[in-house]
Amino acid sequence: MIQVPLNKLEEFRTEDLLLELKLRAITPILIGGYDTETYHKELGLREPLRVPSIKGVVRWWARALIGGAIYRKYRVFPTIEVADEYVSHLLGSTRSVSKIAIEKRTDYGQIITFKRTDRKITAQINQRPIKNKEGRIIDFGECARLKLLFIGRRKYLSGYAPGTEFLLRVYRNAVDDMSDVEKQLAVFSLILGVFFDGIGKIISRGFGKVEITEVKCDDELKELEERLRRVFNDIRRNSERANDAIERLLKEAQGKADEYIKDKWLSPVSKLSQKPEMEVLDEGYFNYELINKFYNDWQQAVIRISRAFLKASWKQHLSMRPRSPGGQLHTWILGLPRSQRRTGYFLLKKNKEEAGRRRSPIRVTLVRSDNKLRPLLFGFKTCEWDDVIHGRRGRPQLYHFSNHRPPQPVYALAILKPTGHIQQPPWDINEVFDAAFNFVRGLL
Repeated sequence: MIQVPLNKLEEFRTEDLLLELKLRAITPILIGGYDTETYHKELGLREPLRVPSIKGVVRWWARALIGGAIYRKYRVFPTIEVADEYVSHLLGSTRSVSKIAIEKRTDYGQIITFKRTDRKITAQINQRPIKNKEGRIIDFGECARLKLLFIGRRKYLSGYAPGTEFLLRVYRNAVDDMSDVEKQLAVFSLILGVFFDGIGKIISRGFGKVEITEVKCDDELKELEERLRRVFNDIRRNSERANDAIERLLKEAQGKADEYIKDKWLSPVSKLSQKPEMEVLDEGYFNYELINKFYNDWQQAVIRISRAFLKASWKQHLSMRPRSPGGQLHTWILGLPRSQRRTGYFLLKKNKEEAGRRRSPIRVTLVRSDNKLRPLLFGFKTCEWDDVIHGRRGRPQLYHFSNHRPPQPVYALAILKPTGHIQQPPWDINEVFDAAFNFVRGLL
């Protein structure tokens, strides 16, 4: 990456500029350095945004967009390998150079420090503890994924505080010409990535969320710039028009992906699938809902989001006792690891157990609307979990361990839904997804 002094960044490569995004953190952003800290106290240094991480986000969302476009055109799903062939034409691969380059700047604002004391996790900014309206110090101990970062002897964890501003710029690489469609697909891939996912760690649980405060495109994309500005102005200033604005953003992004694949070669049918093996951005396999709930501050938002992903909260929603059997509440679909003290979910292969690591297909972001924070729940339906719960294609099989009975494969367990209705096996993976989506929605 080319290093540019901050005061010279405005002059850098302006003739090749495709997109400039100004971002503002609305929840803490946790960026790991060599010691997984954002701020290195001993060195007096702060970690900047990592360009490779941002490129990874762009590639991920480009692949989801292209996967959806292939499905709409051919009514079959691409494998990751096929989708990556299309992505590599734009973003490069081990054999080709990316048509875009990304630069970043961090306006180093305040640092937030989380501290573990006994069973509590507190936070402070400029050595001032974060308190609620009643003046009590807030305990972030309910944020399960935050607690995981304190495993071991760690007592402190730092990040960028809400209000920190970032600048991202996308440039056209000089290696090749870019069509307008390619330019716009690159723009939408980055915008969807930072809007839905965010930056840094624990982004599926409300941390790392940013708002897009300013959009600037090159002269050839001025009409797109104006449409994007209207989208984010509608989201920010008018809660009643926010949902419509998000729909416009998604539809235009999908339209550009449809145009992008129109004249490109398709891999042999043997590399395609009747079921989605990867995330595809298509209305049949991508669910989203802007929840009609408003939070006054980020602290309330991240705690509420974290609670919504806990089995204990699901039990409380159904008026179940905390220690009652919970095998029928399929929280495994909200990501692994999800186990403790020999209970919970484990992957088994040849009698070997592992807690596993799987990203949740259901996530939550936050949008600022009418000066309040509003949760945006979204998720991708794929058949990846089918392979895991049945142990297919060489995958380890997912089991539920309980103190009340011997371990059982999760596919043999009934589904207890938010309404209290019980769906007996066999069931479809989509039923598990829908039940989890509705549980989280109800708890937000």
